[in-house]
Amino acid sequence: MNHAALLISTICCFLICSCQDDRIQLPRAVAFPSQVNLTSELPNTQIVLSGAGEFNLTWSLTYKPQWLHVNPASGYIQNGAIELIALTSNLLPQTLTDQIIISTVTGNIEIPVTLSITSSNAVQVNLLPYIDYHENTREFTITNHSDQPANWQIELTGDYLTLSPASGILSPGQSSSLKLSIDRSQLATKTYAEKLLLKVGGIQSFDMQITLNNFHEDKWLLDGEVTDSEYDRTGDNLVVIIGNQLQRLKPETRESTSVMLPG
Repeated sequence: MNHAALLISTICCFLICSCQDDRIQLPRAVAFPSQVNLTSELPNTQIVLSGAGEFNLTWSLTYKPQWLHVNPASGYIQNGAIELIALTSNLLPQTLTDQIIISTVTGNIEIPVTLSITSSNAVQVNLLPYIDYHENTREFTITNHSDQPANWQIELTGDYLTLSPASGILSPGQSSSLKLSIDRSQLATKTYAEKLLLKVGGIQSFDMQITLNNFHEDKWLLDGEVTDSEYDRTGDNLVVIIGNQLQRLKPETRESTSVMLPG
């Protein structure tokens, strides 16, 4: 009986080993590139799955970060590229690190993903960029469209411009009112071009040009009572009558000529 049992055990082991040797070993799929680096300037790329050999294996996306769009989300390994697009519109300047997990019958493929955001539109300023002659103040708002608190700061060129407040912290979805003041006392008659620089988290994320028109009023006091006046468009002169004199005035140079009117 012992010999018979030994013989049966030997035959079973041989059959099991034979079956194991006859199993098909499926190739393991891989991704190229094996790691993805995205930026706010270059927010999209593609990856390709390969390594299935002659077997047309399927795959499906099982995990991705919320800020990443993946298309398609499933398919066959040898059916072309997979598009990755970073959704940066509501993200603050920062560096995010996560991964994509793709499932196949031969195991999971884990692809590390890094997103570096150096410019962002998540915090927005709604200031109109044109300031006319009569305006000495301008009120506008700043809004945080992200889902994170935003530490912001605004810098202005032109020492005649002041902003209150010029910095602060905005909660997600919060807006704040700002007041721009213009000191025209030392400005000449011309059009000024200045810049507003917005920093979020210490990183410059936005800049805009501000155009300001200014007219410097310089009074010219005349002796006597003006009884009549008119503007000479051809000569760019101001013609006035004071008493029995007709005076021709050039405002830019303060030159004047006069003639006596017949009595």
